[in-house]
Amino acid sequence: MPQRSVAEDLVRNLPTTPFVAGRFESGPASASFDDVDPVTEKVLTTVAEADAETVDRAVVSARRALDEGEVGRMYGAAPG
Repeated sequence: MPQRSVAEDLVRNLPTTPFVAGRFESGPASASFDDVDPVTEKVLTTVAEADAETVDRAVVSARRALDEGEVGRMYGAAPG
């Protein structure tokens, strides 16, 4: 199976709600938008648009993960 098809299948099976603090949010979204593959220009999926409060919580969570988590302590040139 071509790699592009695998990626398209993966995105179709992912939740389409905001991902905050290691989990997908639930609840209704006020708006949504299409996620378009820049190579094929096909719509891969439609995702929920996060409101300002959800974005703020995501930023705080990401900052905490960077400051306190393993990734923030890694050396940038370390092999993956």
